[in-house]
Amino acid sequence: MSQKLLFIFGTARSGTTALCNLLNEDPRICLGMERYSAISRTSRFTPELFETHRFFDMQPGDTWYSSLDYFDEHYAALRHRHQQAEFRGDKIPRLVRRLDYLLQEFPTARLLITVRDIFDVAASYEARADLGVAWPESRRTMDAIQDWNLMLENSLRHARESRIHWVMYEEFFSNPKGLEEVYEFLAMTPPLEVKAALKLVLEEEHKRKARRIDRLGEAERALINQHARFDLYDHLRALVRKRAMKNFPPRVQGLRTLLTAWSSIGS
Repeated sequence: MSQKLLFIFGTARSGTTALCNLLNEDPRICLGMERYSAISRTSRFTPELFETHRFFDMQPGDTWYSSLDYFDEHYAALRHRHQQAEFRGDKIPRLVRRLDYLLQEFPTARLLITVRDIFDVAASYEARADLGVAWPESRRTMDAIQDWNLMLENSLRHARESRIHWVMYEEFFSNPKGLEEVYEFLAMTPPLEVKAALKLVLEEEHKRKARRIDRLGEAERALINQHARFDLYDHLRALVRKRAMKNFPPRVQGLRTLLTAWSSIGS
């Protein structure tokens, strides 16, 4: 298969769907919506699944939905361009549990891991559990913490892996610069369609923050403060910043270093 493979994953409720939808605005990228969520947990999860004839042939055991009609608009938009797409792939949050397998069985694939603040992830788990739509009522804050910790542990074991790019939710969905970094990782240039879509996403995120309801009580916050691996989170953030610095031109690096020095003096 001449096309390259791309996967988006991370802790659930950390922006994987938003990032998938955004990148699918690019006619050169075709990503499923948890197309192989179930089969991805087995040894049958292989690159051949992303051949066009197989990708649009839903089979029992592929995923949690029974027909592509469940995301009809999504797959209809991909059908006419999947054959010629430069990147094919899938968005499956739980793939973070199979990072070792992905790196071994998909040696040329590019991997995007989304990382979001644990308090916001837990709040979103609580909201989904309250709604009870395609989400177990019991899957709440402690599950969010366990999933978040696992993402961090697996990520840090592969911190030097060049095939992985971490998308820090708060930075990405507040600054267009994050999109440039993702496309640099993919060795591509973002088209106007994606830039326009990101602008709308940033505007909507700003509105959402203004009307956000805090769904975490004292008990949930206590669980997070007690069990969340903030040490790993801080370590990963530092590594991501260090990697980003290496990608800056020397003059820009020097300017950033100078600004950081001035900032530390002022504080």
